[in-house]
Amino acid sequence: MSTLFTINACKTFGCRNLGLASSEDYSWPDYKLGYPALHCRACGSYPPLFDEQQFRDWLSVHLSTYAIEKGHFCPVCYGTDMICYGHNPQGSQRIQCRNCKKVWTPKKYQKEITHPQAIETVQLFIPFQGASAVQKLYVFSQS
Repeated sequence: MSTLFTINACKTFGCRNLGLASSEDYSWPDYKLGYPALHCRACGSYPPLFDEQQFRDWLSVHLSTYAIEKGHFCPVCYGTDMICYGHNPQGSQRIQCRNCKKVWTPKKYQKEITHPQAIETVQLFIPFQGASAVQKLYVFSQS
């Protein structure tokens, strides 16, 4: 399965490994700072390592909720190829995904969809990091 996001990568702006999932310069896990981290020898940074499967499970719930609310992409397959599919009894526009044929009514549909840049950082607050850990996770979108 291809992943939409690379979370275990160097996140230092200006580093040659920025957003790369694998590099000769990486060594992990490194516990120098007291937590499992990825050490990038190119820039010397220590971004924390995350459990990718646990992140994917959390993200699929988050993206499905976002897709249903905003209508930017399909809540089932995350595809962006959609068509207008009539109206529901309340008069709201229904959408159908051309990939998986899922039909839904977004809460706030925006017809204009802007595509992200090649590398885009998204700030996410991860609830599975623990109640005491107030840690921000930056991920890189693969376009």
